[in-house]
Amino acid sequence: MLFRSMFTKINERQDDQSAQSRIVLELLTELLTNRPGLQGTALTAADWTDHLQTLIPEYDLERKRKVNKNHVAWEIKAFSELFASRLNMVEDIIRRTKVKIYSFRLPLEKVVEIDAAA
Repeated sequence: MLFRSMFTKINERQDDQSAQSRIVLELLTELLTNRPGLQGTALTAADWTDHLQTLIPEYDLERKRKVNKNHVAWEIKAFSELFASRLNMVEDIIRRTKVKIYSFRLPLEKVVEIDAAA
């Protein structure tokens, strides 16, 4: 039992560290906090990229360059479990075009924190 508890804590720390280094996850969280109307909206990686680009200051050229549709799609795919647990990600596909779409929602406790702060 002690081993399982320690293992769980280690996994939680690794998830936290991984989440902190994920640019797209950080920007999506900020976007959904600032624009709650986007929660649950299914968009392509390119559409999400357009929204994320509005959050990046003009002087941050490196981040602007890095956050492109290919990087957003890669990060969502590579860290899908992290996005699912942190932002309740739902992935779908447009059958006619075979393009993936993603929707995100902030966890309920995060929404409560935002409402309390307002």
